[in-house]
Amino acid sequence: MDRHPTLLTDRIARGPLLLDGALATALFARGLGRDVVPDLWNVDRPQEVGEVHDSHRRAGSQVLQTNTFRSNALALAERGHPGRAEEFNQRGAAIALECAARSPLSERPLVAGNIGPSGKRMQNAGSCQEWTDAFAQQAEALAAAGVDYLGLETFTDPEEARVALEAARGATRLEVSVSLAPTGSGSELHQLGGSTLIDSLGVLAAEGATALGLNCCSAPDLLAILPLCLTATDLPLLLRPNAGLPAEEEGRLIYPEEPASFATQLATAIQLGAAGVGGCCGTDDRHTRALRKAIG
Repeated sequence: MDRHPTLLTDRIARGPLLLDGALATALFARGLGRDVVPDLWNVDRPQEVGEVHDSHRRAGSQVLQTNTFRSNALALAERGHPGRAEEFNQRGAAIALECAARSPLSERPLVAGNIGPSGKRMQNAGSCQEWTDAFAQQAEALAAAGVDYLGLETFTDPEEARVALEAARGATRLEVSVSLAPTGSGSELHQLGGSTLIDSLGVLAAEGATALGLNCCSAPDLLAILPLCLTATDLPLLLRPNAGLPAEEEGRLIYPEEPASFATQLATAIQLGAAGVGGCCGTDDRHTRALRKAIG
């Protein structure tokens, strides 16, 4: 069947893509409990979620990720919300789409349907089918709600990432980006499950990803591994590092990286060949604003 119009590909072709920052970090600052699924606020406190999206839109983000990182059936059942995947995804997409629509059409941010890992390790072939069913259901719900593309992120298991990509592409006509969260540091970054980061990127490229990415590790680590990644694939690479290494203070995680320093490092990543940059844990609209200034 024909694929969806290439919205993500077309936007990347116009120059460096400015992504948004961490949703959960901002919601924690607004009172979200650390034991509460952030996606629950799509239903219980949608205005708060919309205000976070709007802060990044006004700061210049060209992509808004839906607040649906944990909105797959397996993750929600584990966290006490069985049977609510479709509800959470539809509401999360609606909030982000409503926010994006506030911009003039020529400046409207893309809305990425955010999909994270299931939190369930695969023990056998049956578990693999559970992954497929859960990710396909989430992808279908986000596509039906009208998102522009699907953004899979923070996968540490390369096989789960591959299954999620296959399920998303099989269930929808949308473009799909896949971002891995590698373990290790510097040039020694690697994936779980016995696969190297470079091998994992190659598999995902072969499976039909529109773009690849790295997220949820430090900017220096991403800069160290970026040249090697750029030689491993011709696909666009999107980077979302954390705002440094966190320290716990009075029960809260504090991320030390200041927006200006964060943005300077990611401007270097763009110069090296990254197609887009944004923030993961610890970042907010200040980091987005600094990135916009740094990469023009």
